[in-house]
Amino acid sequence: MRKRPVGFAVSKGGTKVFVADYGNNRILQLQSESLSVEQLPAAFSVGFNGPYVIHFDTSAGVMYVGNYGNGQIMCFKK
Repeated sequence: MRKRPVGFAVSKGGTKVFVADYGNNRILQLQSESLSVEQLPAAFSVGFNGPYVIHFDTSAGVMYVGNYGNGQIMCFKK
């Protein structure tokens, strides 16, 4: 397993932290209350190729993920 977290974003309420795990092509979700870590569901993480940046648009309920490997920006709506 290659370890290379490079970016993160904090949810509006501050209870969740999302980490762009570039080296493992995935997004991790950290729960601040329970200190647990989980990979987002497989259906959500399909297509990541070196996720590098995460940004939340809280007013629109959208999370943007920039992929370094293929130059794509992926959008996920709540």
